[in-house]
Amino acid sequence: ASSSTCWLYGWVPQLAPNILTQPANQSVAGGQTAMFSVVATGISDPTYQWLKDGTNLVGQTSATLTINNASANDVGAYSVIVSNAAGTVTSSTATLTVGNNAPTLAPVSDSTVNVGVTVNKTNVATDLDVPVQTLAFTLLSGPGSVGSGSGIFTWRPPVGSADTTNVIKVVVTDNGTPNLSATNTFTVIVNPLTQPNVDSPAYVGGQFSLTVNGQVGPDYALQVSTDLTSGVWITLLTTNSPPSPFIFVDPNAGAQPMQFYRIKVGPPLP
Repeated sequence: ASSSTCWLYGWVPQLAPNILTQPANQSVAGGQTAMFSVVATGISDPTYQWLKDGTNLVGQTSATLTINNASANDVGAYSVIVSNAAGTVTSSTATLTVGNNAPTLAPVSDSTVNVGVTVNKTNVATDLDVPVQTLAFTLLSGPGSVGSGSGIFTWRPPVGSADTTNVIKVVVTDNGTPNLSATNTFTVIVNPLTQPNVDSPAYVGGQFSLTVNGQVGPDYALQVSTDLTSGVWITLLTTNSPPSPFIFVDPNAGAQPMQFYRIKVGPPLP
């Protein structure tokens, strides 16, 4: 006989599908690939139809089901119908669990600044979870503030922080289940404060002026008093982080028979 069909007078043997290896449960992190597979025999060769939660998955008709970039939307129970002309059999159910990835933070460089110089540091977070999760930033320790949504740390060191080393810790937390987080740690060193010095005082036509030399960064205020014993000082002028040296002017100095001047450094200023 040249073939079994000829030998058996046209009868074609058939064997109902039989599943040898059932799909296995899968647990992957968000964004990773999940894969279910089945091993089955039958005569003729069986066909396959994968289901999720009992509903056919369009186009998923091979012995292997691949789910790329798995997300919370893919969580469910998966099974496969194996069929041929002799019959149909449905596999056992396998579950897909998609876990939560912890976010990561790019390192932030340290800084050394003068009093009054604003420090801005952007904490850049990455989270591989799909769909994209909401990330919230919090200042864990240290001075300053951090934007909850932007991750931008901001601090303008006051006079009281001169000659200090400040350790900043920023934490980012996702809204997955469970909530996972990452922490950035960096340092802001504030230089010692150099007291300003005053020179070149001049009084011309009722206008008093003086030149101030000081650090770039702090705020400066020119204050005046008519009586040192009273302790009353009036702020005439202020300037924020001026170039050095700079000139302060009191255009009404001639209104009093005697006045005293001083320079206050901030922040904060009175």
